[in-house]
Amino acid sequence: MAEIHVYTGPHRSSRAEALNAAVLENWGGARLLVPTRRYAAQRTADLIEQGALPGVWRSPVLTFQEFALGLLAGTKHEQMLIGTFEQRILLKRVVDAATPTGLLDFLESSAETDGFLTHLH
Repeated sequence: MAEIHVYTGPHRSSRAEALNAAVLENWGGARLLVPTRRYAAQRTADLIEQGALPGVWRSPVLTFQEFALGLLAGTKHEQMLIGTFEQRILLKRVVDAATPTGLLDFLESSAETDGFLTHLH
C-alpha cells in the first residue's frame, strides 16, 4: 500500500536531509514533489551524488505538474502542459473576470499591472 509522508520545516532545516534519506532508502519507489523543474533537476543530482548512485533513467524528483500528468498518462483524461505564453493569457482572463466582482479591490490599482500578472505566474 502506498504511503504519503509530508515533511515541513523552514529553509535550511534538517528537512532536506530527512527527505533525501527517505528517497534513497526507498529508491525506485519514492517520489519527491518540488515546485519547479529546475529544483527537481538539482535535487536529483544531489541524490545521485549523495547516494553514490550510477545515475537514473527516471527521476524520483518531480514537480507536482509532472506527477499529476504521470497519474493521468494512458487514461482518457491525459493532458499536456501549456506554455508560458498560454499560462499568462489564462491568468489575464482570470484577473479580468475577477476585477468587476470586487475580489481584487484590496489590491487597488496594482491588480491591473503587468507586474501583478508576473507575480501570479
